[in-house]
Amino acid sequence: MDKCQAKLLKEGTIGFVSSGGEERVVFDEGFTFFENEDSAIGDYRLVIRNPHVRAVQYLEEEAYEALNGVTSVPFDFAKVGEELVIYFVDDEAAPVALSIKVVLADKEGAEAKVKAKYQKKAALEIATGINLLNVFWKKANETVTKSVVKVEYIAKKGVRYPVLEKEMEAYYLSIPDLAFGTYEVSVEEFADLRSVVLVKETITLANHPSEIKKAIKKGK
Repeated sequence: MDKCQAKLLKEGTIGFVSSGGEERVVFDEGFTFFENEDSAIGDYRLVIRNPHVRAVQYLEEEAYEALNGVTSVPFDFAKVGEELVIYFVDDEAAPVALSIKVVLADKEGAEAKVKAKYQKKAALEIATGINLLNVFWKKANETVTKSVVKVEYIAKKGVRYPVLEKEMEAYYLSIPDLAFGTYEVSVEEFADLRSVVLVKETITLANHPSEIKKAIKKGK
């Protein structure tokens, strides 16, 4: 990049956005794009706001033309080109080819963090009485539209028997008329059809309230 090209590019701004908002990009003799850790984020775009930029060539045969000084270029981390070419208005400077680098997110590590955060927010809590389970939980995030509660009876040698499966819009469920023994209660929250979080607890109903025991296994 020569001095004239650099001077023209400095008179504008360079941004990188997604469906989640502003994303990180570094521009210095080339572009380095950083992928968001949230796997649900998509629709990435490079946005150049500069009155001197006429068009940007990237991957496609046809260039992305500027509109009112703004050039928007779709970007996909699954299909990354080696460079993009910027064309200037009225050939104020020669076209400049700029290298592209990407920094991919640690999706497994990020998803584990998100999972742990949502499990904590779901705050599954079970209160017991004789032959009774009262199940309480909260929205893991604002996208949640429904919950599915499942209860299984755990017999000897770990054999499981389904007791209840119910779709809920509320965040409380009372389950009466249960036999003494051990149960696993799970609550899975959904944003439409997408699972957001799954939380579980095992709990024992004993034959006297003072003997009730709780064995909790959080979020698997």
